[in-house]
Parts: sequence; C-alpha cells; structure tokens
Amino acid sequence: MKYFTYIAFCTIIVIFGCTNNSNPSIGVLPESTFVAYFADSLILQETRRIVGMDSAVWNNKVDSVRSFHKCSIEEIESSHVFFRGNISRWDSLFSKVITRLEALQHSYIIKKEKTNQIK
Repeated sequence: MKYFTYIAFCTIIVIFGCTNNSNPSIGVLPESTFVAYFADSLILQETRRIVGMDSAVWNNKVDSVRSFHKCSIEEIESSHVFFRGNISRWDSLFSKVITRLEALQHSYIIKKEKTNQIK
C-alpha cells in the first residue's frame, strides 16, 4: 500500500512536470494559498488511500478543496509550473508544506487531548 501512494505521488509530480501548457495570462496563486492547497491535497490523497473513496466521492472532495482555497485548475497548474521553474523556490515550497502539515498534526493532537480530558 505504501508503494501505491509513492507511485501515485510520483505520477502526479511527473504529470505536472511534463506539462508545459501554462497560460501566462492565468495568475499564479500566492505562495501561502498554494502551500495550503498543496498540503490539503496531500492529506486528501492519504485519506483516499486509507478510506478507499470511489471516484465520484474523490472528485467531489478534490472540488471541495479547490473551492475552499478559491482556486481554479488553471491557477493550480500555473502555480506548479512557476514553483518548479526554480529548484530553490520548489524546495522552499516543500519545506513550507512540511511545516504546515506538522502544524496541522500538532493542532489535531492538542485538540484530541483536550477532547479526551473532557471525557
């Protein structure tokens, strides 16, 4: 199962890496928005792997994440092209995504501990 997630993630990176049809008139998302979207999409991918969502539910969840962050598919693709265009920018983006995921995990643990204390 770990290999499936790894292969799926690498496939997504390769797909975005091989497409260069970015329209310059489409704006690049602000870095904070893209970091939040990227982190949430990784969480969603892991949730799909664990829960085993069907494609209709998956598509609805992906649309919900995009809607929550108020971004279009074109803006996301344009942002991928922009950030991967410079290795230091791409590395910085991943560092910020990791930091965000760790912060979300920490806040989840604290919330869970508070809930357990109330019981």
